[in-house]
Amino acid sequence: AWLAHPIANVVQTICLQVMVMMTFICYWKTVFTSPGSPCGSLDLDSTRPPKDSELHTLLGIQSPSKSRPANSNIVDLGQKASISGVRLYPQHERKRNGDNRHCRKCEAAKPDRTHHCSMCRKCVLKMDHHCPWVNNCVGHHNHKYFLLFVWYCCLSATFVVICQTPTVGKCVFDYSPRHNIYCGAASVMNYVSMLSFSFTLMGFGGFHFWLATRNMTTVEFMEIRSGRSHQHLYNLRSVVLNLKQVLGPDPLSWPFPVAANTGNGLSFTVASDLDELHNV
Repeated sequence: AWLAHPIANVVQTICLQVMVMMTFICYWKTVFTSPGSPCGSLDLDSTRPPKDSELHTLLGIQSPSKSRPANSNIVDLGQKASISGVRLYPQHERKRNGDNRHCRKCEAAKPDRTHHCSMCRKCVLKMDHHCPWVNNCVGHHNHKYFLLFVWYCCLSATFVVICQTPTVGKCVFDYSPRHNIYCGAASVMNYVSMLSFSFTLMGFGGFHFWLATRNMTTVEFMEIRSGRSHQHLYNLRSVVLNLKQVLGPDPLSWPFPVAANTGNGLSFTVASDLDELHNV
């Protein structure tokens, strides 16, 4: 009965409008925020992927095609250093032979968690997946916006289902000839569609929430599932710490579509870093 109260109707309308507004804001930011690319992170021309020669010149690294002198000051991408104002970080992901990861299509080095997107035709920092619904890659800089978009969609659909339940119940179980049969049928059809939409988003949003609690991307999940990878380095063994790596260090900002401020996308905290910190 309280759902039919005039004050309750006003509260429902305001709540739904706020959730829908947040959904559209998060969608907008997911679409128009670049997920990040190694070329942009290295202050190179972001209109195209960096060439190896440019990368080596910028970072002071000798081309791998040339032999290395015995006493030369060659900087490995896996070492921590600072050259030409660009900081290099330890690489935890390497090829099977121990070499640094390299994208043959972009002809550029690949930082940790970076993968090449065939749709965007470039490497994407901390790539989660390419989403056709937003016509953009979900990566380091827009991952939070995508998660909020899915969760607010799910919340809005579930809220509509809850508010419609009494009305649909009357149409089905308390039918009277004075009721408009067409309005009743429309209410039931709308309820069924929103219920299906809500359950679908619950599964999709729940899966991505599960990934976020493990600080895992969809690409990394598929690699582990297919057997191409047997460990996940970035699970910090704490749900709160993992969510901070995805949604930002301040839990109060998690529900809002503001920048996550989770680093530059070139390096990431791994569990072994926490072990070393505790042992200090």
